[in-house]
Amino acid sequence: EFGLIDFTSFNNPGEYQLKVGTSLTPTFRIGERLWEDSQWKVLNFIFCQRCGHPVPGKHASCHADLMSRHDGRSISYSGGWHDAGDLSQQTLQTGDVAFALLEAYNKQRNTNPTLAARLREEAEWGVEFMLKNRYGDGYRASSMGLLIWQDGVFNTLDDISSVRVQNMAFDNFLYAGYEAYASMTLDNDPMQQEYLLRVAEEDFAFAMEKFKKETDVIGISKPGSSGGIGFDPTEEISAERRKRIQYLTKLENIVLILFIVVIFFFNDCQSNRSILPYFLFESR
Repeated sequence: EFGLIDFTSFNNPGEYQLKVGTSLTPTFRIGERLWEDSQWKVLNFIFCQRCGHPVPGKHASCHADLMSRHDGRSISYSGGWHDAGDLSQQTLQTGDVAFALLEAYNKQRNTNPTLAARLREEAEWGVEFMLKNRYGDGYRASSMGLLIWQDGVFNTLDDISSVRVQNMAFDNFLYAGYEAYASMTLDNDPMQQEYLLRVAEEDFAFAMEKFKKETDVIGISKPGSSGGIGFDPTEEISAERRKRIQYLTKLENIVLILFIVVIFFFNDCQSNRSILPYFLFESR
């Protein structure tokens, strides 16, 4: 049997237990900031996952000699946070975490400045990793599965230079959104804000360019063109062409959702500049 107790009107802060007969519940709290302990624990865990940074009692600075290569250039893939319960790295997942930390920072910055400062500090570590792995032409060091520690010295036997490098429309749409949000949030450094906004513009343009190229390869009219993604209903459609149309329909839906996300980012009340119309005109 179960009973229902309404605590709505009881809001005196403190620690309490419920007693029913001889049964006593564990202690529970009523008050403000009930989740603060959990936030600090999560932050400490994320810090312990840092790559390329000494973590007291865990590891020294690591993986400086883990590298990506593209167009005759190399970037050390040290930074961000280790992923997946091992020493792997994922640039986009680092961006996901950095974005979540920035959102939490914005919610706490006026009510809990001590926690907000740590959220911001950890978010900036992730943003830096997301930026350092850009090659500036749409390509970015993206991921590496890894189970070993390295000596951190270049030109030794444990050097690794096989970090994946990719230019993906979906990823660059997300990077652009994260960079734009960071530009609006990290407001104590005008130079950093300007740089973040510039790379957000560039990554959005790279994403649009890649998306249009992929559409051309599929061989179907691009969204927004006179033909849309449609086809002549009187035309007999092959199974292969039908698969292509279904693929593009899904891809178009993803892009439309991302457009909404980017509109929100670039037209947020914190922003005094919208760059979206530029891209809309450029994409047509």
